[in-house]
Amino acid sequence: MEEEWRHIKALRIKPGEHVVLTDGEGGRCVMSFQLNNKIPSLDLVQVLPFENSPKSLTVGIPMTQDVDRIEWLIEKAVELGVLKIQLIQTEWSIPVKFSMDRLRKIAVSAMKQSQRSWLAKIGEIMPLEIFVQQNQNAKVYFAHCYQEQKQDWSLVQSSNHDILLIGPEGDFSEKEVKYLLSQNATPISLGSFRLRTETAALAAVAQYYFSK
Repeated sequence: MEEEWRHIKALRIKPGEHVVLTDGEGGRCVMSFQLNNKIPSLDLVQVLPFENSPKSLTVGIPMTQDVDRIEWLIEKAVELGVLKIQLIQTEWSIPVKFSMDRLRKIAVSAMKQSQRSWLAKIGEIMPLEIFVQQNQNAKVYFAHCYQEQKQDWSLVQSSNHDILLIGPEGDFSEKEVKYLLSQNATPISLGSFRLRTETAALAAVAQYYFSK
C-alpha cells in the first residue's frame, strides 16, 4: 500500500477522486480516494464486471547478456497482453545475474500503465527440456534461424494454450531443434530478417494479439 500511496501522490489524485483497483486476475473495482488527517484510505464505489483473460500466450525466452533488454521486453510484452514470460536455459544461452523481484515489479508496472486487469507471470528460469515436458498439453512453437520449412507465425491459428519459444543470441543448437521437433513443436518464421532475441519475441507477441 505504501508504494501505491506514492503513486497517488505522484499523480496528484485528490480526495474524492476515483481509482480502479485490480487483483491481477480479472477482478476490478472502483474506489474513492480519501485523505483524513494525512491518512489515506479507499472506499468502495463499484465492483466492475469480471474481465476475461486475453488469449493465453506464454513466451519462453533465455536471459540476454544485457539484462536491460529482457526488462524492456517484459514491459512491452505485458502492455501488449502476454500472460506469461518463462525464462529458459538453453545450450547456448549465457548465465547472467538478474533479479526476479525486479522483473516482476516491471510486469506489475506495465500492467498498471496499460490499464490491464491480468498480471503476466514471470517464471523462474528452468532448462528448456523441463519446460517443454511440463507443458505436454500446450501447442508449442519455436523460432530459429536454420534453413528449413517453417510456418508463417502470422498465419498460425491461436489456441487455448500456446507457447512460443525464442532462441538465445546464438540461436537454438541443432540438438535442441531436433529435440523440439521430436516433441511435436512447430518451427515458425517471423520474416526474412534476423532479429535480436527480444525483438523477435516482441514482434511475435504483437502479431499474436493484433493480427490473429
